[in-house]
Amino acid sequence: MDFIIKGLFWIILFVALLFSFNYTISGNLYASEFWDMIGGVLALIASFIFVICLYSAFTVGSFSTHLELSRARRKDWFAEHDSDFL
Repeated sequence: MDFIIKGLFWIILFVALLFSFNYTISGNLYASEFWDMIGGVLALIASFIFVICLYSAFTVGSFSTHLELSRARRKDWFAEHDSDFL
């Protein structure tokens, strides 16, 4: 269930970014002329790259933090330095 909610969030975010980038580039939300269509394609590419970067930042960042904490736990780093802050 959590996976479905996260997936829907990223899809909605992608569509919102697509419309906002398209509006920024071409001045409207739909492609009425050729250059608006080119702007829409550029907006599609830009929003796709932006969503991938956001997703990577959140997932890789949390994975890296989890990895560092598990490495510190294996080395008993927390047990040795608990008295340093008292």
